[in-house]
Amino acid sequence: MIPNAWELTAQGAGALAVTIVVVALISIARSRHLASEAQAVWVLIVLAFPILGPASWLVVGRRSAPPTLSRLQSIAPTTGNHDGR
Repeated sequence: MIPNAWELTAQGAGALAVTIVVVALISIARSRHLASEAQAVWVLIVLAFPILGPASWLVVGRRSAPPTLSRLQSIAPTTGNHDGR
């Protein structure tokens, strides 16, 4: 029994969906900028919505890192007293 084109397409789409979910879960686990509660929420989103969840993480979640020290220093005032007067 040789699968027809539709069966191969469906199997390929399923394999791609599983791969995207696995990549998103690994990326969430490796993210250092998220608290453990936020990671748990992202994992639930990825597992609850197998296509939209991983896509959301890969587009929005990975890029929502907190500001870096260099970025904070660039917006901080550089003149005047630093003691609040």
